[in-house]
Amino acid sequence: MINKVLIFDPFLADINAGGPEGFIAHNLKNKNSKYFDLFSDVIVERNLYKNIIAKFYFTIINKLSNPQMPFRKNYIAIRQINFFFRIKNYRYIYFHSVIDLYFALKFLDNKNKIILQSHAPELVSSELENRNCSADEIAFMRKIEKIAFDKADYIVFPTEDSADIYKDLLQDYAKCTYIVSGCSSIETSVKIPLDKLKINLLFIGRRNKIKGFDILIDMFVKVCQTRNDLRLFILGKGDIIINENIVDIGFTSNPAIWYNSVDYVINCNRQSYFDLSVIEVLSIGTPLILSSNFGHKYFENKSKGISTFNVNNSNELFQILRNIIKPNNNLLNIENKSLYANELTSQEYLTRLEQFLAKILEL
Repeated sequence: MINKVLIFDPFLADINAGGPEGFIAHNLKNKNSKYFDLFSDVIVERNLYKNIIAKFYFTIINKLSNPQMPFRKNYIAIRQINFFFRIKNYRYIYFHSVIDLYFALKFLDNKNKIILQSHAPELVSSELENRNCSADEIAFMRKIEKIAFDKADYIVFPTEDSADIYKDLLQDYAKCTYIVSGCSSIETSVKIPLDKLKINLLFIGRRNKIKGFDILIDMFVKVCQTRNDLRLFILGKGDIIINENIVDIGFTSNPAIWYNSVDYVINCNRQSYFDLSVIEVLSIGTPLILSSNFGHKYFENKSKGISTFNVNNSNELFQILRNIIKPNNNLLNIENKSLYANELTSQEYLTRLEQFLAKILEL
């Protein structure tokens, strides 16, 4: 048995994505380590990896029309991979999704040790429930989540506060370990020529309830009744927002130039895991307005370039926006970049990860 950790990444890593795809692209791709291998690096059949895995893993949540069919496809994909490369040859397997873990269990035995890190700001079953999926689909996902957390020997979170999102699944907190996330720098010198007489704000992400998008729009529109010097730029997919003070950009493959161009980036999560986008913004230095709950409590009082508010009291965000002024970017950028450089780079994360892996591998 190979005394290393296999990081199971049966998807195409994408630095512009959230969740496991973005996390692994930022922190683990193209990293040499004596402690771990990436599944995507050791799989024998490259065309299988690119053509089958990419097709099946992204259907699971986005195309749930039948409680069994998407997962059946997922099972077939893993079975075919197993034909080329037996994951159970590794002493430890590190999963970044409860779904991946659930289906891979069919190919593991009692000698394998399991590490699990889920990256979602809410339980997947809760997300399906909020999307009005069928009772069978929701029940099936709850079953997957429970089995995955019960089977894991180690459960990883960025912080103790982020673990609270999963408290209903955590029967044994002794399994938990905490490794603060990081990301690679996306610093850029490019700037979009925005109106300098306006205070330019940016939201990036999904336009849904968990991201607090409705709170942001409501408070922004309310504040604009008292002042007309604010502009809100929106990045990401979703229903188009039409308002004289809101500019809907839609999807972009280069968010860094927007981070670097606006005066503030706003994150209004109702539940915060540990967003890659927040760390990306810190690497550029742009001031942040941040709802500090769960994992994002980490950022409270960390920098003068981060203003925090209680998302359960929307008046706090209203007051921040009503009183906001053009920032002293040089001063605030330095503070945010310093926080990133000292605590949140991909190398800092890698050091923390390898310390954990060395301990469990007894190296």
